[in-house]
Amino acid sequence: MLTRTVAYQQMITCASPKYLAEHAEPKTPEDLSEHQCLHFVSGGRLLPWNFRLNGSSVSVTHGGRLQMDSAESLHQSAVAGLGIATLPSYVVNDDLRSGKLVQLLAGYAEAAEPIRVIYPSKRHLSPKIRLFIDKLVEAWSPCPPWEQHSAEGIHSA
Repeated sequence: MLTRTVAYQQMITCASPKYLAEHAEPKTPEDLSEHQCLHFVSGGRLLPWNFRLNGSSVSVTHGGRLQMDSAESLHQSAVAGLGIATLPSYVVNDDLRSGKLVQLLAGYAEAAEPIRVIYPSKRHLSPKIRLFIDKLVEAWSPCPPWEQHSAEGIHSA
């Protein structure tokens, strides 16, 4: 099997203005222990949120009121004001621009993560699949469409 990076996704920690009106804004990743964190669960375990702190990677897995295995459910829960979530930028960018969500802890954000296509060896790769992968890379490089205007109008706390 081979892999090819086709784009990068940034994980965004965010909450709704409603949640932030009722709870003090976290200033550091450690402050998240005082908040309702909405976590993604995979394989029965909480997926950690990763941050950069003093040049090192820090993982946070504080529990909270909701834990689920659906990014869309986490997204809707954050918009509804139920807590703080960390979600891919392609899920939350529109809500950040509209003000439905506010980015938190931006100064601690971990580096963007690769989005990869996994496929069989080139020897067994059909021309249609090869063309599809090439078109993805072309369309999403150097910046995927969901990131092209991500800095414009983003609401940060």
